[in-house]
Amino acid sequence: DVQTSFKDDITALTYYRGFLFAFSKNSITRLNTNLDIQDDIYGFGCNNQDSLILTEYGLYFADDKHVYMHDGTSPKIISNSIDRDDFSGFNAGWQELAANSDIKLEFLAKQNILVVLVTPRYDRITYGFTYHVLKERWDFIDFSVKKSGFNAPQYLKNNILFQSKSNKVYYIAGPTTKSITDPSNGTTVDVWDNKYSQICELQGSDSKGK
Repeated sequence: DVQTSFKDDITALTYYRGFLFAFSKNSITRLNTNLDIQDDIYGFGCNNQDSLILTEYGLYFADDKHVYMHDGTSPKIISNSIDRDDFSGFNAGWQELAANSDIKLEFLAKQNILVVLVTPRYDRITYGFTYHVLKERWDFIDFSVKKSGFNAPQYLKNNILFQSKSNKVYYIAGPTTKSITDPSNGTTVDVWDNKYSQICELQGSDSKGK
């Protein structure tokens, strides 16, 4: 019934502060409980239901342009400081990584941290950003592990984080199919001796916050 009122395909739905919010990749529509349209906003979007999460601090969502927070009245961009990577030389900004990628949002309530996971479809390596909602600080998560003398990237198998009672955070990961090239001699090495998934502890975010 909701879809018949829209020109674009609905990518995500959620109920928040007495309204139903319907997202497409380029718009947000707010409806009342009778499904009457109350407001339309264009230029903001949400990739899919995994790219949306409801928290006590607001409604967070993402597309390949930005990460956003919606307070029930209007959205705002919160990813300005990470949208482009103009300094590291690795093209590790949001807009570089999120293009043609699967996006998954998680929220760690005990730490007040939004986690945004990005897995480009072309190489299946998972990257992550964390956003401390109280400090308004972004950090980058490096999921790579030391293998055969190299920092080898990993692929989060289900893109879900698990938080234990002791506040430690775990995820299920496995080796990527991508081999590692030794920059000293250009030799390509398969650093993974086994191809099985493993449970890993999230070691925290990089110290260089934005």
